Parts: sequence; C-alpha cells; structure tokens
Amino acid sequence: MTRRIVVSVVIAATLLATAAVGSASASPVRNDTFKHAAVISSLPFNTTLDTTRATVDQTDEQAATTCGVNGQFDLAASVWYAYTPATDQTVTVDASGYNIGLGVFTGTPSNFSGFLCATSGGEFQALAGQTYYIDVVGLNGHGGTLNLSVTGNPTPAAPSSKAQCNKGGWRSFPQFKNQGACVRSIAPAK
Repeated sequence: MTRRIVVSVVIAATLLATAAVGSASASPVRNDTFKHAAVISSLPFNTTLDTTRATVDQTDEQAATTCGVNGQFDLAASVWYAYTPATDQTVTVDASGYNIGLGVFTGTPSNFSGFLCATSGGEFQALAGQTYYIDVVGLNGHGGTLNLSVTGNPTPAAPSSKAQCNKGGWRSFPQFKNQGACVRSIAPAK
C-alpha cells in the first residue's frame, strides 16, 4: 500500500510539473502588440526571439494595409519594437529566421505612416526625437525563431559646396535622389 501511495505521489508531482512548464511556454510573447512594443534604447540592437506563441491583432492588419499587402498573406506571430533616435540617422533593420514581413511606421494604428515595408529588411531615414515602430510578422501562418538586428549611422550633414555633389558624391547624402537635387540644395554664393 505504501508503495502505491509513493508511486501515485510521484506521478501526480510529475504531472503538475509538466502542466506548469506547459502553461509557462504557452504564455504570449511580451511585445506581441503595438501597445507593448519592446523599446530599443540604443543601437546596435540584436535579439533572437521565439515568436511561435505571438498573435496577430487589428493593429497588425492596419500595418499590413499601410504597406498595401493586407489580405495577400496569412499573417501570424507579430512582434513590435519601438525606437526613438537621439540624432538623425540612417537605420538598417534586418530580420531572418522564417518567412517574415517587416514594417516600420510612425503615428498611431489608426493613422500609420509607413517608412519601410519589406520581406526581410531594409533601411530608412530616421529623424531625431521621432518614434519609429517596427512590426515583424510571419507571412505564412506561423512564427519561428526571429533574428532581428537594428543598426544606425548618423545622417551626414548637408553638402556645403557643389563639388561635394559631383562625381557620385551626392550618394553620400541620403536625402538626395540624384546629383541635380544635391547641387540645387547649395545656396548660391553671394
């Protein structure tokens, strides 16, 4: 009789421990929603995150609409990050690990402005003091192991001479689309 009680207690303890571990792993990802976006306080930023328990909500649908892809993919496993740079800079975002959609937005969910919409990463020009929200979402109906890297480089000062715009030098200034725009930005000498 004592042997049965001991075996029963061991089995019960094992089941309780298994249930506790199972319920802990079933917890949603902390930055699963726009409202709970994980703050990126400085760059470079690198993280690895299991997104299999992350969900999708109306804000993710609004983000997809802003990017012009709502309804084109089976969205799942969304996670959010927020970054507010102290200086103007070019920010590069790279995400990998599974079939990923990536969006960078400013504003609020009802009034998003899109800065980057891509399948694995890209770059955008960030202004000092502006908060940028990064939404990483699974495109094939599930999440996985997300590898996210966010880096930044200061935006170069505006050119001070036409010579800085010549021979491809305008490419050093991301605010210009071509050499002519760079040259036109130089104030005429007085």
